[in-house]
Amino acid sequence: MSESRDIREHEVTIVNMPPSRATLRRSIIPRFFLDKPRDEFEGLLRADADGVTLVVFSRTHIKQVHDAIRHASAKAKLVATLEDILDFGLDDDPAARREGQWYLTVTRKGKPCKYEFRSKTVFQAVGWLQTLRKLRGESIIPIVAVLGETGVGKSLLCSQLAGLDPNNTIFRVDATAKSVTSTTDMYLTHWLGQKEEGNEVIVIDTPGLSDSQHRDDANVSDMLGKLADLGGVHTFVVLFNSQDPRLRGPLEQMLSVFERRFKTGFWEHTLIMFTRWYDDPISQRRRPKSASDLETEWNSELRERFPAIEDMLRVNKDIPCYFVDNDPLDEDEKEKTLAELRRFSVEARQNDLFDCRRVLADPRAVADLFREYTIPEEARELAEFLRAKALEDKLQGLTVAGILTITDLIGLQDIQLIDYFGWTMEDCDNLRNTGRKGPIAPNFVVVNEFRGLDIPTEGLLRSGLGAAELLSLDDGAICDRLDLKWGKDLRRYHKWREEVLKQQPVSTSTIFAGAIVVRNEEVWDHDGQDAMDQDWSGPGMVLSWTDMNRKVYGTTRPPRDWTGNPTAFDAPILPGWCRVYWFATGFTNCYRIGYEDRHDLRYEVGEDVGILEKQAHKPSLCKFATPSHLDAFTKGDLRCTFGFRIGARNPHWARFDVRPEVCRAVGGFAPGDVIRLNRVGHEAICIGLAGTNNGIGLSFFSKADEGATIYPKFILQRAAKGKPSRVTEVKHSDMLYHADTGPSNDRIAKVALDMEADFPYVIGAQYEEQAMFDTRPEIIGVFAPGLKCGDQLGLNAGDRGYRTLTVIGVAKHNSEHPRLFMHADNHVGATVWPRLHEHYHEGEEGRLKKVGTETVRPVTVAVDDFTPPSEAELRKLQLLPMLEFPVGNFGARTAKFDVRPEVCGRLCGFKPGTVLSFRRRNQSSDSKSRAFTVIGILPNPETGLPAVWFHEDGDRGAMLIPAFYELRSSLVADEETRDLNELREELAKMPDEPAGDIGMLLALLRGKAMNSGAAEDSGEGASQGAGSGKQGGDDDSDDEGFDAFLEQMRRMDR
Repeated sequence: MSESRDIREHEVTIVNMPPSRATLRRSIIPRFFLDKPRDEFEGLLRADADGVTLVVFSRTHIKQVHDAIRHASAKAKLVATLEDILDFGLDDDPAARREGQWYLTVTRKGKPCKYEFRSKTVFQAVGWLQTLRKLRGESIIPIVAVLGETGVGKSLLCSQLAGLDPNNTIFRVDATAKSVTSTTDMYLTHWLGQKEEGNEVIVIDTPGLSDSQHRDDANVSDMLGKLADLGGVHTFVVLFNSQDPRLRGPLEQMLSVFERRFKTGFWEHTLIMFTRWYDDPISQRRRPKSASDLETEWNSELRERFPAIEDMLRVNKDIPCYFVDNDPLDEDEKEKTLAELRRFSVEARQNDLFDCRRVLADPRAVADLFREYTIPEEARELAEFLRAKALEDKLQGLTVAGILTITDLIGLQDIQLIDYFGWTMEDCDNLRNTGRKGPIAPNFVVVNEFRGLDIPTEGLLRSGLGAAELLSLDDGAICDRLDLKWGKDLRRYHKWREEVLKQQPVSTSTIFAGAIVVRNEEVWDHDGQDAMDQDWSGPGMVLSWTDMNRKVYGTTRPPRDWTGNPTAFDAPILPGWCRVYWFATGFTNCYRIGYEDRHDLRYEVGEDVGILEKQAHKPSLCKFATPSHLDAFTKGDLRCTFGFRIGARNPHWARFDVRPEVCRAVGGFAPGDVIRLNRVGHEAICIGLAGTNNGIGLSFFSKADEGATIYPKFILQRAAKGKPSRVTEVKHSDMLYHADTGPSNDRIAKVALDMEADFPYVIGAQYEEQAMFDTRPEIIGVFAPGLKCGDQLGLNAGDRGYRTLTVIGVAKHNSEHPRLFMHADNHVGATVWPRLHEHYHEGEEGRLKKVGTETVRPVTVAVDDFTPPSEAELRKLQLLPMLEFPVGNFGARTAKFDVRPEVCGRLCGFKPGTVLSFRRRNQSSDSKSRAFTVIGILPNPETGLPAVWFHEDGDRGAMLIPAFYELRSSLVADEETRDLNELREELAKMPDEPAGDIGMLLALLRGKAMNSGAAEDSGEGASQGAGSGKQGGDDDSDDEGFDAFLEQMRRMDR
């Protein structure tokens, strides 16, 4: 490097200066400012072959002296020659170092004097130290900058180069392809963590390209600016994922920019590294190419894409490539990785410093050049348009979303630009502004849309309001600000608002009473086992909401003629929630519209989902369109407005769809129609359509029943129609049990905030899992008023006998939402009782009744001291096939298993032939524990690693048990040991039909949530309630089902 380039000049802040300032008193700076040692001063620092020169001026008076400094009229003298410098370095305090604070100690008249400076960035501070080392003839620290796409492993490689643990907090590592490193950062360390003299290295960790938040141009600008502050780089290392080694998108464009600006200098200081080059035997066998083949291929490909490499290769060798294992599992693999990193460090140390200061003098210009490379050809005109509006930084986000033309951009509403692309209102106004002086021009797209709907636009033109501002106003403000008339003008505005918001997430800034909404599938998680029915994927209407400042809006009182739940209009108790009335159930519930940054709902246009008229203050006035697809009617198409009892025994209150034309199309009868079954003389009156977990059906009420039940279609096809009769609606207050009195979603979220889970107990219907519960009465009372921990409920389960359920408490086991758990006497642990509000009421005898109270003691699952083998151990295991045994649920094929006892014992803790079953703390007369026999070891088809296979009683072959190590503590070994050869012969004699329970077992083992789910006696299948039997098909010849139904009717009549 030439001497002329060994010059550094930057503005700095002088934190501390020696008391003597004789060298500065002849400058233009008044002595008044120099005699205040407590003040910090701005200064201009210069280092060159003559030494270090400093000019100081007061921060407060920078404007008065700035021009004088720039015109060299200040006569500051030399602070120190290079020979006078005693020491220099970064500040000892880590926080000060991160702010760019450093010191310079010089000798003056034989005494040491210490100057303390603060540069604008820590990169600039380190650049000063590098420059001083260079000027004094000392060796400078090698600098390595790591480049690559997001998720390729840059931060993990930086950790390896620094000798740090992968879980360190300096270089943040994530297993996903999302951006973790969001800014260019630097770490002064030692090669591979070996703290020896002369082994220092500076590692630069850069943000990934193809950034998940579309910040590539900003990241490039930040990176180049900091490299310019630093002064230079010895080695650029470009990372590729060896499992998907492709040069694409922004990385290729950035390398093109570097080549264009740096010529061959960039490639002469560049090394290639392939990450995720795993060295275990399985990975080695699966590699499609060797390291040497990949190195040759990539040098050839880079040579074709980048002309400057061809010039460099005429005199130099190929670009060196290195291959590292980011996750070595054993010592051999770690040693291979270290050897490759040592080889890399030797090459990196040999590079001279590549001076970035002159080439990267204007980092923003390089960033603009990078952006030009990333612009698709069809988006060039859009790029020029945005540049003219000073909105060029918005281009990348737009092009990623497929917005490539000016027409595409202008077609977006302001609310879309704000919510999806992160624009501000100022950005939107800037985009729409016509450039006239005076008030900001209104959104001309909104003006055109208003005109298309015959909405007066004079007030809009005067107001200058954009779409986002309009949507934040209520009806009164809209009429006032836009000079609209209540009535026709406002209705047309409402139509515009619905079209603008369609498919947008519901938020506190845009919500309004009466808004038609549907579930937002991306974040919806409100179908819990113990909750009331929700939307059934149909539309709903906003009643009220609580904004982020806890202010309540909308309708919060039920109308006078309301026959439903009196709490159905209660405002949400948490900020950022709204209450919605669902047309498909006739129930209400609360949903997030900004709480925890979640949005459970999306806007819809009422007419598009069959809502012709809507009234938030009185849902009974809403009018609905008859669906055009009655032949494919779904639960979401229901419009339940009529209250009645549902369930033949122990009924509860629910709502029904009583539209005559819809009921006839679905079931052949209308509400009020009386049917007669001639063979038994049974009569029933049609109530309406009801939904169940299995679909929809037409419900009828018979005098022999306590409530309405769904009649199968094949029964209705044989029924005779009698004289119609009038049905009297049942009010919510007429019943003790209801389908909609479970805890609302916002109350469940409030419980999650208030929970203190400190009581250990076991969860599980089939096997034990440890869980922690909150057993306080006020928490349990949210789900079951009047119950507390230890209360026992009795259940007459008919043919399944009498069950006792003990209330345990509330837990969030395997769920984001807290749920109430009870321990049934035929289960190994506590489970969720679904829809408890439909079957239990304090002080009353329904399907469930309180029969006593007992003390519940803490239960802790035994700790399993078995240590599963590591992945490295499994990879090294050599299998010895010995026993042929059928594989699969149906025994379609056979395989040879390794049945060595010591090997099998190491993998699972049990020998081949051991019979296992789930541990039960409570044994009931009808409890059946599944038995599994350990077979042997066979590779897992998905991973290729050795795994233990098991045989379940009733299956025809061996299978894997997912999550076996998590279930192992719940398994106990029987005294019985099976002979595997005899078992194989027994399986060969089994009939061809498959076992009936295997689907249920696999579902149980794959989904741990099922273990903590509903009790088996829960009366599933009921919807808003419990229907009568299963729904049959349309086969008129189903005499067996018909006779069974008639027999049921006879028993009811008797």
